[in-house]
Amino acid sequence: KEELENLKLSSTELDSDKGAHNFAYKSKKPFYIPDTHKRKSGLTENEFYIFKTTKLESLLILPLILQNKPIGFLDLY
Repeated sequence: KEELENLKLSSTELDSDKGAHNFAYKSKKPFYIPDTHKRKSGLTENEFYIFKTTKLESLLILPLILQNKPIGFLDLY
């Protein structure tokens, strides 16, 4: 239950050059992390915290594109 609350309360900052979500959003390409517990580099502090404190094993981030502009993303756990 606590893990679900952590996910609900998390937010993603797209201002920095770091992070899996930032990469997917800016590149307009999906980003796949097959093993979240092995991934350490290139993550934001928030992404690292979520991976560390949950039982998520993998993550697929799909950018949402409208008229060739990113408008958000969809996370599949």
